Amino acid sequence: MEHTYLRGHVIAERYEIIEALEDRGYCTLYKGKDWTTGTAVLLKNTRSISSEARVHFEYVISHPVEHPNLARRLYGQWFGGFGSREGNGSWEVFEWIDGPTLETWLANQDTLPDPREAVARMIEVCHAVEYMHRSQPSLLHKHITPAAIKLWKDGEGRERAIVRDYGTTHVDQPLRMRSDAALNANRRAAPEQYGPGDIVNEQTDVYGIGATLYHMLTGRQPPRGNDRRQHGIVVERADVINPRVSRKLADVTQRAMAVRPEDRFASVADLRIALAGTIRSQSSGTSSGGSDGMELFVGLLALAAIAAVIVLLTNINDSPTVPQATPAGVGGGGQPTAVLFTPVPPTATPDIAATLTAADTLLVPLAGPLTGELPVTDIRPAVELIAGPLTDFIIEATFVTPDAPVWDYGFAFRHSDTSHFRLSIASDGTWNLMHRSETPSNPTGAGDTLPITGLAPLALGAGQTNHLRLLAVGPYGVITINGQPVAQVDLSIKTEPGNVFVAAGLRGARNEVAVTYRDLVVRASQ
Repeated sequence: MEHTYLRGHVIAERYEIIEALEDRGYCTLYKGKDWTTGTAVLLKNTRSISSEARVHFEYVISHPVEHPNLARRLYGQWFGGFGSREGNGSWEVFEWIDGPTLETWLANQDTLPDPREAVARMIEVCHAVEYMHRSQPSLLHKHITPAAIKLWKDGEGRERAIVRDYGTTHVDQPLRMRSDAALNANRRAAPEQYGPGDIVNEQTDVYGIGATLYHMLTGRQPPRGNDRRQHGIVVERADVINPRVSRKLADVTQRAMAVRPEDRFASVADLRIALAGTIRSQSSGTSSGGSDGMELFVGLLALAAIAAVIVLLTNINDSPTVPQATPAGVGGGGQPTAVLFTPVPPTATPDIAATLTAADTLLVPLAGPLTGELPVTDIRPAVELIAGPLTDFIIEATFVTPDAPVWDYGFAFRHSDTSHFRLSIASDGTWNLMHRSETPSNPTGAGDTLPITGLAPLALGAGQTNHLRLLAVGPYGVITINGQPVAQVDLSIKTEPGNVFVAAGLRGARNEVAVTYRDLVVRASQ
């Protein structure tokens, strides 16, 4: 690796360079050490030669972004000189994400990953990049590769993809002006990145995600984008190389990697939705294994509901009060979550329907049926206070899907000034549960935990409806979508009572289209 002579240099009198990690030609990544905390950090040096680059950098650095699939930027500074020598230009410090890069992980695998696992990781990357594109100012990554993605495991062993850095500085030189080493590092760069200047857009990141997914599905690096453009090199289809890849998934991958930007997906959001559709089509095509999995799930769900009823009986004194004013803390763009759990088996296992019926008997009507509309918002989710404060309750509502490519709607619950849960279903065909920590001085999120997401039996067409139901009792929850139980979840991270809201825009921290709901009902203990 070049630039090793920078080892030992200290940035901002705090961050020591330990070793060079990756040379991308226009920038270099280093592993560093924070002298103040003693922890590892990721250092990024972008060598730019224009005043335009500096102005852009200083504007972007003043607008932090946070997302659970995106490493946090901790610091940024421009260091004098406008030459191309390493050390000049901009320096950024990102949190260090433990775990291998996707590139290292792929190199150590004896077999190719399951296509569904590959798609799941790329959907997480899409969420991060889509958030960057929608932030203010809008950011492009420009270098989505397996080396740019970390695979991190939480305390329960669940894995998720994290984009370990992102683009901040304007890039002055086209890739074709750089060294062979830089060109090799940028094999997944889009063809337009080899042209003059920094003429890139959202479709450039679409190409990078598609090329990275292609590598995961086939074990092969795609041909260099510039070679494809100049010599008409055709990329062999993923389903031809790997028979486990469905035709639909191969089609999506080919489109994402189209040579001409206008032939690709118009946005990363469109790519994400298409990828989610390939998982749904594969899931619907499974046979006996899927049936066995559902039987196991129903059994576990029954156990969870039994435990929930027991806890409900011990918490029967939770009394609802008059609804309060909407707290400001419902806003913000964090992505918290809850954790899957394994309940202790009771002495008997009654039918799941009987268990849920028993819970319904104990919980009496509190509010509804209600009908309403959640308006468009710019910087916060759209919310409407329904009841509270509650710990144990059932809330359910029918939502009308808006005529828009990207949407989400659902509930925020157990809401206080310091934390709350968010449950949503969305246009990518998934449900998502988050737990979010906040403080009055930091309503945009003081300690978000990690989200859990699952596929949902959703009607995604404009004007179609989806029914969402949540049973929350003490540390347990049961999520039902369109009459089908889809998950048992652990709510033990927050069992204190809090307000309950109906909401839209819970994932994107803003609601871009009005959402209508009806037949909203809340039940709670007497």
